[in-house]
Amino acid sequence: MSLPSLAARMSEFHTEIDRMLLWTRHLPATPLWVNQLNELRFVRATLAWEEFVEQSFICYLRGSRSVLGHSYSLSTPVAPNLVAALALAIGPASYGKWLNERWTLGRASALFVGTHPYIALSSPAFPEIRAIRNRIVHRSESARQEFQRVVVSLHGAAKPGMSPGRLLSEAIGGASRIDTYLNLLKTVGTLVAN
Repeated sequence: MSLPSLAARMSEFHTEIDRMLLWTRHLPATPLWVNQLNELRFVRATLAWEEFVEQSFICYLRGSRSVLGHSYSLSTPVAPNLVAALALAIGPASYGKWLNERWTLGRASALFVGTHPYIALSSPAFPEIRAIRNRIVHRSESARQEFQRVVVSLHGAAKPGMSPGRLLSEAIGGASRIDTYLNLLKTVGTLVAN
């Protein structure tokens, strides 16, 4: 049986992120709709990210090499099949928390010896991405407070009326914040797979 392909997983992920980036050209002129559509594409992108990270773990745990041919040392024997690889990847948890960079880095540290391909998840942007996504999909007080901390961190003060969609629609460095985040996910995905 052949090993799972990181190149194929990376290609699928890039295709989905590129699809979300293309939306930028087709957004309506109404800010409210732009904000809501940006929330939708952000959630779709984070779902694609979670799928990619889980699949990349499975590839490495099955013994696949990176796209560039690098092999990472595992702290466990290579998983004999997909089910065993997924069980190793998520450990004692019921499911993977792949959008949580601390959890993912913890799993990588437990499963790889020495260096591992997930170190780029140490970027300070990942807690922002998680907080924004959680505010969109969860209406809890905890998600609201976490989102407000991101707003204060990015703007230096609270911004009354700031929604995740409005934050994602803001221009930073010539691009919208959402496009910056999507490009970051694509770049980090490439680093993980290469």
